[in-house]
Amino acid sequence: MNINLQKKFAIKESFWDSRIDKWKYSIFKRITKKSLPFFFRGKDIISITPQTAGIYDSGTANLFKYLAANEYNEFLIDIGANIGLISCQTGSFFKEVHMFEPNPYACHVLKVNSFIGLKNGNYQIYEEGLGSKDEVVNLHIPYDNWGGAFIITPENEYDLSLLSEKDGYGDFNPENYELVPVKITSAEKRLTELFNDFLIKSYRKGVIKIDAEGMDGFIIEKILNALPAQLSIIILFENRNMQIDKKYFLKKHSAVSNIYKLGSSRSFIKSAPRWVNSLVHWWKNDGYIVIEEVSGNLGVGDFIISIDPQGINP
Repeated sequence: MNINLQKKFAIKESFWDSRIDKWKYSIFKRITKKSLPFFFRGKDIISITPQTAGIYDSGTANLFKYLAANEYNEFLIDIGANIGLISCQTGSFFKEVHMFEPNPYACHVLKVNSFIGLKNGNYQIYEEGLGSKDEVVNLHIPYDNWGGAFIITPENEYDLSLLSEKDGYGDFNPENYELVPVKITSAEKRLTELFNDFLIKSYRKGVIKIDAEGMDGFIIEKILNALPAQLSIIILFENRNMQIDKKYFLKKHSAVSNIYKLGSSRSFIKSAPRWVNSLVHWWKNDGYIVIEEVSGNLGVGDFIISIDPQGINP
C-alpha cells in the first residue's frame, strides 16, 4: 500500500516552541564559544565544563604544561584515558603520548579526539586495562559516567559502596551499569616494555597520570617495581581511599622524594553551605590552584608523587 505523505504526515510546531529552540541555540552558542574542539557525550558529567570553560580539569592541564616546560616533556602515560580530554589538551607538549583505556565505547571517541588534538601523530592507544595478569574480565560501565568504569578485582582498593557513590548512585545496583568483557594486561609487563623503550630512545623524564577507579594504588606499586633507576617521573593519581598514608609510598621506592596534593588556596568555611562559600570567594577574590605537601593520610583528591633517582624535586 502506498502512503500519501503529503496528506498524512504533519507535526505541529507552535510559535513559542520554535522561538524557545532558537533562544536555546543562541544561548548555547554563546556559552560554548571557547569550547574544546573535541567530541563529547551529551549529559555525561565530564562534558559540560570543557564546552563552557574551554578547559577540562584546569589544575591537571596546567600542571602538565608546567612540567613539560620544565624538562618533564619526553613522555606522557595516561592510564585511564577515557575520551582523552587530558591527553588531547596537553599531549602536544610531550614527545610521546601513551593512552590506556579498556572501555571500548570510550575508545571510539578517544581515537577521534586524539586525531583532532594530537596532530603530530606521536601517540599510541592501548585498548586494554592494566592488572595483575593477562586476562579478560567484565568492566562495569556506569550509564551516566563512562569515565567511572571499573573492574571488580582483589587489586581494587574501593568497595562497591564507594564505587557506586563516586558515580552519583546510592547503594550499588547492577542495573546502573553495562557489563562489557575487556582485555586486561599485566601492568608490570606492559610498563617494563614501555620504560625499556624510553631508555632505548634516551628519554629520562616524563609524566604518568592514573585515573583507574580504585586500581591506582596497585598500578603505582607496579610502576615502582618496573621503573629503571635512570628515569625520573611525576605521577598524578586520584585517591578516595581514606586509609592510604604517605608512608606507604615512601617505603615502596627509595627514590620517592615526596607526596603532594593538588589543591586550592581558596578561602573555605567547612560548616557553611555552598552559597556562603561562594560569597566568601567572591568577596575575597582569592583562590589559586596550588601544590601542598602531604603529611599523613592522603584523603580524597588528586595527588602527586615525585620520583627522581638523583633526589631532585622538579
